[in-house]
Amino acid sequence: MSLRGDVAVAIAGGGMAGASLALLCAQACPHWRIRLVEESPFIYGEYHPSFDARNTALAAGSMAIFSRLGLAEKIRQEAAAITRVHVSDQGYLPGQQLQREAEPLGYVVPNAWLGRVLWEALRDTPQVEVVAGRVQSLAIKAGYNQVITDTDQHFTSAVTVVADGAASPLRRALGIEVQSKSYRQRAIIANLRLSQPHNGVAYERFTRNGPLALLPLGAEAGADRMAMVWTWPEMRAEHGLGLSETECLRLLQRELGYRAGRLVQLGHRESYSLHMQVAREQVRTQVVLLGNAAHSLHPVAGQGFNLTLRDAMELAATWQQASNNGQSPGDLGVLQAYQQQRQQDQWLTKHLGDQLVETFSRHSLPHVALRHTGLLGLELMPALKQAFQRQMAGEADVDTMQMLARRAAGSEQ
Repeated sequence: MSLRGDVAVAIAGGGMAGASLALLCAQACPHWRIRLVEESPFIYGEYHPSFDARNTALAAGSMAIFSRLGLAEKIRQEAAAITRVHVSDQGYLPGQQLQREAEPLGYVVPNAWLGRVLWEALRDTPQVEVVAGRVQSLAIKAGYNQVITDTDQHFTSAVTVVADGAASPLRRALGIEVQSKSYRQRAIIANLRLSQPHNGVAYERFTRNGPLALLPLGAEAGADRMAMVWTWPEMRAEHGLGLSETECLRLLQRELGYRAGRLVQLGHRESYSLHMQVAREQVRTQVVLLGNAAHSLHPVAGQGFNLTLRDAMELAATWQQASNNGQSPGDLGVLQAYQQQRQQDQWLTKHLGDQLVETFSRHSLPHVALRHTGLLGLELMPALKQAFQRQMAGEADVDTMQMLARRAAGSEQ
């Protein structure tokens, strides 16, 4: 089938979601032309809003996807392997250790490095053309889209992917509403240094302020740097940001204990608001939403980008099948088939993360008792513990994820 449009796929937004999809689509449909429209094309060493000073935890399943693209080895050059995750609740049980016998649970990679790897791969992918600018308007015609950028470029595409972030001007222009839930929390992020090597151990500590996560950084042996994501109630976050380095380290040490060793240095702190946001529509004829434009999650379980990458892989596979069947990638039936395939994984991942936040944010005695029944269950029920580990690694099947969601939801009853 000949595709209507100058290109088969137009992607609005070249952050981690858009760049990953472009590479996956080029691999799945090598005869298609793909145009990636990005307001700030990535230049290594310069600030980019999508590839900032933060870090991303890539689950083992996500690394398997990047391995199929031939990028895993390069990503690992600057990534820290997560060998274990220590999950604990402040003031109660000593916590649970999650680990896999043979392989890491995942990797922590600096966003700037991930951006460099993705964009170098795009540069070497002839099917993908990068256009500087922002998609300003999108007119949906019969069988194709008319795309206009803010740099006055006009072209047509068989399908357009909206991947321009959580605020997504293009999603708003299309009139697609979102369902949003504020957690009334802010995440304070910074890098810190330990008095000893982290040995690849990540920490998820549920404190009275909110979840505190420490993620290992650095691929070199003896690395002692960690990325901190510390959740505070919205009304108190300014206090946390205003603490001196010494005061903040002292409070962190008290909240975490000495399971990671002594905390000796804290870098620049920033904060951002935490909420869950889900688009009410992810597909329309010739339009599909991806990444934070489609759904943004609380970082408690580190599943946001991992979920997006699974979406992108399924979308590319759906388009490959559509191409084989002589269908256009923008056909509503094709996009609905993709959405149906992704619906359960998306819902369960969002639900599990949401229930973790709700359950561990409450401190009444019944809630404490219920959630510790859940933590104790991880130790007493090996199958459940293994299921949770597979979910953390991004490899859980649907039945496993349903079990985990029921377990999390049970803590709210």
